[in-house]
Amino acid sequence: MELLMSNDYFILVDGLHSLWCSRIDGKLTAKKASQVSSVHSPVCLGVVYGVIGKFQVHSDVDKKLLLIRQRALVGCLPGGHEVYKIQKIAILPLNQHDVPELDIEKDEETTELGSDKKNTPRNKLCKRHHIGIRKTERSAVECQQRALQKTWNSIRTATAQVKPRRKDNKDREKLERRVLDELVKMFTDTDSFYYSLSGDITNTLQRQQAHSNSSSVEAIPLWKRVDERFFWNRHMLMELIESWNPQADHWIVPIIQGFVQIEQCWIDSAETPEYITSPDCEIKDYSTKQVKEYTMTVISRRSRYRAGTRYKRRGVDEDGKCANYVETEQIFQYLSHIVSFVQVRGSVPVFWSQPGYKYRPPPQLDRGK
Repeated sequence: MELLMSNDYFILVDGLHSLWCSRIDGKLTAKKASQVSSVHSPVCLGVVYGVIGKFQVHSDVDKKLLLIRQRALVGCLPGGHEVYKIQKIAILPLNQHDVPELDIEKDEETTELGSDKKNTPRNKLCKRHHIGIRKTERSAVECQQRALQKTWNSIRTATAQVKPRRKDNKDREKLERRVLDELVKMFTDTDSFYYSLSGDITNTLQRQQAHSNSSSVEAIPLWKRVDERFFWNRHMLMELIESWNPQADHWIVPIIQGFVQIEQCWIDSAETPEYITSPDCEIKDYSTKQVKEYTMTVISRRSRYRAGTRYKRRGVDEDGKCANYVETEQIFQYLSHIVSFVQVRGSVPVFWSQPGYKYRPPPQLDRGK
């Protein structure tokens, strides 16, 4: 999908759909792609692969929009649903004075994990908006944007010198930088965020089979069929969810935190020799060696409820949600046969805590009978 920028909007275009992100108030609006023609002289920033969501570190700072800048294909689930791992993100400041430096025109081609072409750099330009644009012309636009950013930074520096900045403003900016750095590190270093555009990776095969008995299940958008416990970016997409706009369904892509691995496996089996007498009374050995192929998939999903570091998150809350709850599903697929084995783990499901950081602090029961 292409990322466009105008004076008032960032616009994502994907096929017949478009998502308008206001640079004035941060509002997200889903529209048809044909409506992009009404924008005056939009600039194409490059190609991205999806929307993670919108967030705001503090009420006094600008909202930010998180986009998927680079992904890797993990494999296919039963039914042919492709699963991707998020490798890099782009953070858009939703304001009019910051010119984003995204570096998304040169992106790495989507590759399958384990392939020989993994991490091979390749230009990922928007074919529709960059056809016929020479490198010198793009450089001129980039220079103009950098000059605009430099001018604006000079104005902000001069303003800061005239009017002393308050300590709380510095603290907010420091907090924002820290949160943004942690977000980038979380997506680029942990390899723990996955999504699928067509398949449900939040529900086990058993739950999906139970829901598939309804004839209208395919007509329901994917995000309405997922298990909310593992819909990690639901809060970041709440504005689109609450808009009740059918155009917004295309942009609501559930992301899980956890682990996904899909492998093609083979069994080399030599059958027992089978001796058959031929018509000419000659005994022949018809034993053959067969190679049987099957697919093994492991999906671990971490609940978004009551997640936290060890010793700080223990036990259950008032709704019975366990701390650091993880559901791990193991799927074997051979020909038309599919079996699934599910294990769950979480904190001991009672009201307890373990304060302090010393070695093995004793647990405390927080409730009576």
